[in-house]
Amino acid sequence: MFDEWAKNITDANGLGSDNIYANYANAGVMNASPEQITGNKMAVQATIDENNRQAAIARQKLIDQHEIDKLDPGKAQMRLNEDGSYSYYNGAGEKLNINQFSLLTGKRPDEILADSENPKDQKFVADYKTMKTFANAWVNGDNQTLQQLREADPEKFNQLISTYKSPSDMVSAFRDYYSDYYGKNAGQNKQDTATPSFSMQNVAGLPDNAEGKALASRLSGSPLSQTLAPVNTPVPKQGGDFGAFIDSLNPWGTINTQRRKYDEQAQNNPWLAYQSYLQK
Repeated sequence: MFDEWAKNITDANGLGSDNIYANYANAGVMNASPEQITGNKMAVQATIDENNRQAAIARQKLIDQHEIDKLDPGKAQMRLNEDGSYSYYNGAGEKLNINQFSLLTGKRPDEILADSENPKDQKFVADYKTMKTFANAWVNGDNQTLQQLREADPEKFNQLISTYKSPSDMVSAFRDYYSDYYGKNAGQNKQDTATPSFSMQNVAGLPDNAEGKALASRLSGSPLSQTLAPVNTPVPKQGGDFGAFIDSLNPWGTINTQRRKYDEQAQNNPWLAYQSYLQK
């Protein structure tokens, strides 16, 4: 019934024709023509095109601003995690590793984490400082700095130069060792493997007496080649059984022969002499 009423009303107003142009004219538009209808469509399309153009401009502005924010060091952020460690983000909210954050902000990794109370971060800072000092001195042939490092912690120094054959090897190993800090294998750093820690401590040194001063003079006068040469010859030690004791009484016994050979080598290598001194 409703459909019939609607049709009657439409017909009464002269809008029941199948001719769209006639309907357009009957609705009150005088002299309707295909050109008018086409012009109206073109005007509507022009509005749509302009709206799309403005939307594209707005989108591009957002994209451009996103790229600007990514590179703005002032908008980079560190966020404290529940365990006391940090996460790093650029100004666009994208997560970074500590190396990327360091490059963006111009701060060294040890500066970034200087105030961290997380034990893992503290270890990273200590290892980073040692690695950086060691690698820089190595690549620049800074014999004095290398000598100071070796004298302070001869065992750790010897371990590092025995493990890594070049400064680049050391840096690569450090990044691999702290892979979770450098964005690789996040959360799966290799600090529990056999790779040696990089931290060095002031655990050794020479006394202020005649013997200590003489050896210190020899150490400081050693060439770079000796400073960077691994010392893997253990100081000969007498065995604990009775046969070893008898052998030690013989001037030409095995233990005394080994000691003489070791002492001869130490005459030409002050770091071997230093090792012998520390193991007395």
